[in-house]
Amino acid sequence: MNKQETRTVREALRQGFTLIEILVAVAIIATLAAIAVPALMSNVAEARVTAARELIGGVETALNMYNMKHGAYPDTLEPLTQETEEEDALLQGDYVDPWGTELRYERRGKKRPLLTSAGPDKEFDTEDDITNKDKKKK
Repeated sequence: MNKQETRTVREALRQGFTLIEILVAVAIIATLAAIAVPALMSNVAEARVTAARELIGGVETALNMYNMKHGAYPDTLEPLTQETEEEDALLQGDYVDPWGTELRYERRGKKRPLLTSAGPDKEFDTEDDITNKDKKKK
């Protein structure tokens, strides 16, 4: 091997990263991930609550339309999802919250019906329930 070839081999070897450099880069990426992941998960939780509120608002709108047309609220939510030959369904799809639980519907006479999402714990009548009574709260 002549001097020129030896110099080219040395330059090629110096162009790579050392183990320390790679470990430092991995440590930096891990630190950034440890900071970013909890923040993203918090945003996902907030987005699900917002989606539940929007679902409740949409179902409430469909209920109001049904009430205007028929003079009373339905006994269940089923009539909202049924199509007839004359009209489309007032509610497209199902009424399942972002956590996979079906909304609870309570008809309350002439008062506006109560719609409730079980919330993240998937159990009704707990602190994290989301209803159309509190849909304006943040």
